Amino acid sequence: MIGQLFFLRASVLDNSQGWMRLEKLDLSNNQLTELLLNSEMTSLQELKVSGNQLKKLILPKGLRNLRILRLSGNQLVSLTLPSDMTSLKEL
Repeated sequence: MIGQLFFLRASVLDNSQGWMRLEKLDLSNNQLTELLLNSEMTSLQELKVSGNQLKKLILPKGLRNLRILRLSGNQLVSLTLPSDMTSLKEL
């Protein structure tokens, strides 16, 4: 559990190889109002952000391996998925 995150900015993340190899990211049940992901997170397969306060989510190009995207329990009015996100199986 990460605790109460209010936002995660890509600029806060360094460009270390660890983030590029990250396969699963679970930020569920926090109070996220904003989420910006680094387009270099090309190994990401699962992104779980259910139970937050997201109103808008724009995912960057480069997330070609993303298979699972969980968004329930947010206040989404806008969702933008890139055209290269061809592996998505569960939304």
